[in-house]
Amino acid sequence: MANVQVNKKESREYDSSWGYKRAVLGFDQLKQAEVVEIIMEKGQKTKAHYHTKVTEMFYVVSGEATILVEDEAKTLRQGDFLLLPPTKKHQIVANESGTLIVAVKTPGDEEDRIFLDEG
Repeated sequence: MANVQVNKKESREYDSSWGYKRAVLGFDQLKQAEVVEIIMEKGQKTKAHYHTKVTEMFYVVSGEATILVEDEAKTLRQGDFLLLPPTKKHQIVANESGTLIVAVKTPGDEEDRIFLDEG
């Protein structure tokens, strides 16, 4: 079982430069997956973007958020899960303060993000 790995994050280093709290919890050794924790206050939103090769999965641990996927709004509440294949334009908007979302991205490619012009 040499290729089975447990990643433990003893402390979280949140990056607030995104306009909300975001912490990368870890990658596997081959960067086949990336796990990100997102904490948002009511009204905060991510920048609209898409990924060329990354599939992204969102799990709402607490709170409520609307994920705008292309031209459709998907409201997710605690326990809800959404899977987005590559190339789907998306943006997260928090509907409640303290909304906690765990995002899993495969492959774990932090560079595969194309922001859309919001101007």
